[in-house]
Amino acid sequence: MLRKWKRTLGYGAALAVVFGLAACEGDTTTTTSPSGGNNAFDGRASVQGTIFDATTGARIGGSDLEVTLIQGTNHRDPDVLVRSKASVVGEYGFSDIPITLDSSNADYKIIVTNSGYQRFEGYLGISADDPGVNNTLDRTYNFIRDVYIFPVGATAP
Repeated sequence: MLRKWKRTLGYGAALAVVFGLAACEGDTTTTTSPSGGNNAFDGRASVQGTIFDATTGARIGGSDLEVTLIQGTNHRDPDVLVRSKASVVGEYGFSDIPITLDSSNADYKIIVTNSGYQRFEGYLGISADDPGVNNTLDRTYNFIRDVYIFPVGATAP
């Protein structure tokens, strides 16, 4: 009987070691994934792009150029909007835009206006689950969204 008891203790001790190692494994692993599931993800995005003339493909600038991003009840101006520097005229950029891991609430309205051009209203779909999105840098998703606007009187093809 003593021998049977020792054998059982041996198997029990082995199982305890296996379960103990498995329990310790989680403590020694470092993860960069969002904790708490997708609802707790607090990612940010930056969006940049250029405003073009839809008929000629030329960059558009000028003192009347305006770009606005609407996030719910918030209207925000771009952090950068180049109106006159020749080589980068028409470039804009927004930063610190909230983003989610799914596309359920990651669409924002963008409005572009300029004298001599038709008003542009569209949406920016900025979601971390977009196919092929592998552009995260320091937990910020970076998107490029160019806008083409038509001159007054021109029609879209």
